[in-house]
Amino acid sequence: MRLINAKTLEFDEFFDSQVPRYGILSHTWEKEEVTLRDMRKRPPSVTAKKGYRKVTETCRLALEHGLDWVWVDTCCIDKTSSAELTESINSMFRWYQQAAICFVYLSDLSTRDNLEVRLPACRWFTRGWTLQELIAPKDVSFYDKKWQPRGTKISLVNIINTITGISIPALKSESRLSRFSVAKRMSWAARRTTTRAEDTAYSLLGIFDVNMPLIYGEGINAFRRLQEEIMRKSSDVTILAWEDTESTWENTLFAPSPAGFTVHMVGVLGGRSTSSLYSDAHNTAQESSMTNRGWRIETRLLKLSDKSSGNLVYLLKLGVVWVQGVGETTVGITLEKVGPHLFTRQQRSLTIVLPTLYTIANPPLLTCRQNFFIARDAHDWENIEEFELHEIFTFPCPVEKAIPESYWDESSRIFYRSPQESLAFSALVTKTVEGLDLQLLVLIDQGLEVPKAYLLYPPKNPGLMEWFNCDKAAREPHSLSELTFQLGKDRPTLSEKIEIIVDGSPLWVSVRLVDNFANRGPFEHGSALGMGRRHYQVRLDVEYPRIDDLWTFGKEDGDGD
Repeated sequence: MRLINAKTLEFDEFFDSQVPRYGILSHTWEKEEVTLRDMRKRPPSVTAKKGYRKVTETCRLALEHGLDWVWVDTCCIDKTSSAELTESINSMFRWYQQAAICFVYLSDLSTRDNLEVRLPACRWFTRGWTLQELIAPKDVSFYDKKWQPRGTKISLVNIINTITGISIPALKSESRLSRFSVAKRMSWAARRTTTRAEDTAYSLLGIFDVNMPLIYGEGINAFRRLQEEIMRKSSDVTILAWEDTESTWENTLFAPSPAGFTVHMVGVLGGRSTSSLYSDAHNTAQESSMTNRGWRIETRLLKLSDKSSGNLVYLLKLGVVWVQGVGETTVGITLEKVGPHLFTRQQRSLTIVLPTLYTIANPPLLTCRQNFFIARDAHDWENIEEFELHEIFTFPCPVEKAIPESYWDESSRIFYRSPQESLAFSALVTKTVEGLDLQLLVLIDQGLEVPKAYLLYPPKNPGLMEWFNCDKAAREPHSLSELTFQLGKDRPTLSEKIEIIVDGSPLWVSVRLVDNFANRGPFEHGSALGMGRRHYQVRLDVEYPRIDDLWTFGKEDGDGD
């Protein structure tokens, strides 16, 4: 760390425990700032600059506070060295945090200005870099354009809270920043700006206690990288609690900027005025990690029924509630299933679970906590090689339950299958025959070169139904041989055609898989039928046997005449 001697204006470098007590300057950059090179030479043209006076005034204040060293960002970093710049920016929050005192210079505040009127208009409160410079140090003193003291962070805490929306415990350093949700911390930066697009992300590294390399020239992608780093470190799902309905940003997982989190500061959600939008930092996924498939999280999804369309909606609750009056309403994002364990975000807005818009499905939650992925981008999942060969199975009839859950999309009545796996799918379906609803169990064996479907009648297979309804079956993928092995002596006889007695009369019900691969239309985003997937439709057919067929039905070949 390079510091300025407050008495001699000479530089010296210190490392780790050798760093002495020092004061630090926070300000907004203007014309005539001085660099490291300027301060080392200090010709008359440099000492006449406005930036030079900032340095000397900071040194004067430091000496008055019994400090011999100061740090000023304009001249204590060698910006010609990319390595030093990266190290400095990644260390800056800690440097402000460890300073004995931070002197805030407000160049647009006059000595006669009323603070309650004028302070909110000061440029210092609109800049991205000054957020960490306000939060990190415990002792902060404010000075006007004449370098006259105007108050401290503690004495002005209520005004600053109103201006910035930053929680008072955070301003007073009474709570660790990690106790505040990611969404809440993002909201503190929602109305701040930086000159370089990349600095929107780099100025927040310390707020989220992450480190990452600096790549000037990457533009808004820096903010995406910041969110990835946060996701690697934290399971706080409020990082997805953003709204952005105006930009052309195609990404669905990551917010384009902190402005997407404005709703957590001003209490405006989806165009509706709210009294409060509360983010709970402790409502997190049990486990999470960033992978090439997206953000993997372990949690449950809420199932909703959209009253306007009747469609089933998967909702990921974000640990955020909308508070209006005395009531609280769940807030989340809707997801679309596009493959086994894989979802994409459907909308760039948040969903408020209002009873006028949604009803809770039955059962309301997926029956088991799952590991699943939310794709980084709306189209990222299309580029995952394994999905190009997926087979899918659709059901035209109502499905009461299907297992394993992670391969089943209830909203579209689709089973997904990866070619690397030989799985068996089971679905309890309802087939209406002559006004009666028959429950049938369809088994699909994908361990064959050409998948095959079998049909079972639940009343004749109680052991199978007991297994089918257990949580383990819903949670763990299985092959058909594993399924039948678990059933032991209750192992059913698999057939594509079964006999059922209805009102004393027999009928046959059969199942078949119709390959619709050649019949599909062009791929559309969000459609599970795209990307060259082989698409099978499950068909159930009912036959009424002729009188001369009744005696032979169900017998093995060769039995009887």
